[in-house]
Amino acid sequence: MGGADTMAKAILQETIGDQSSEELIDLTFNQDEMELLEMFKENFIRLRKSRLVENDKLPVIKQINWSEEKGLEFVFSTFDYHDVYEVLMLLRPFILEKESASFTKICSIFGKQSTGTLLAKVLKSIGYQYKKGDYQHEKDEKGDYQLDIQLDTKDVSLFNEEALERWLNFEVEECPQDIKSTSLFNEETLKIWLNGKMYHQDMDKSKLIKQIEKSFGEDTTGRIFVSQLSGKIRAIYRLSSLVNLFS
Repeated sequence: MGGADTMAKAILQETIGDQSSEELIDLTFNQDEMELLEMFKENFIRLRKSRLVENDKLPVIKQINWSEEKGLEFVFSTFDYHDVYEVLMLLRPFILEKESASFTKICSIFGKQSTGTLLAKVLKSIGYQYKKGDYQHEKDEKGDYQLDIQLDTKDVSLFNEEALERWLNFEVEECPQDIKSTSLFNEETLKIWLNGKMYHQDMDKSKLIKQIEKSFGEDTTGRIFVSQLSGKIRAIYRLSSLVNLFS
């Protein structure tokens, strides 16, 4: 496509704790890139109007409880699971990396011009939130979902960290070696759920999801994965702010 390049300047601000940074960023976009940025903005407008997002009812896991009587129990924020299907549909253009204006591709448009600037730090933070969720800290390399785990048992030997680890990780004999062992709160496992049940019906990935559903039940399993989408949506919000700032 023809057309002159578009130049954009904006003052970028970042605040971490009590420290604030500010920098004038100068970027240049070709016509193809500008069209992708516009597509991203249009997709974001539709996502923002979805019921869960518009009403600020994004699902989150509030607690994981354990008791002798009930075993492991998840406590979720209140949301209507029927609204989840709307959000999943509207998230497709962002989450599926082959989409023209996916989250990854839009980050790449900014990333190739961000070396050595404050923009690079902001993009890293947004990308981390997108992959690890709202409950992560950048020093936590494992990226485990950080939750308030309540233990209610007199005999501490009945439940310990090793037991929790066994609950939150799965060995699935029927699945291929590359997904035989996986963590419940993990970017790759979330993708398996999306591609094995929601967006596609990959047979191998579907087997793993069914194994997890045997342990937690279909409804709880679905809510666990849906809750992990909240961080992605908030990261998309932050990326949208960048797109609007420079286009």
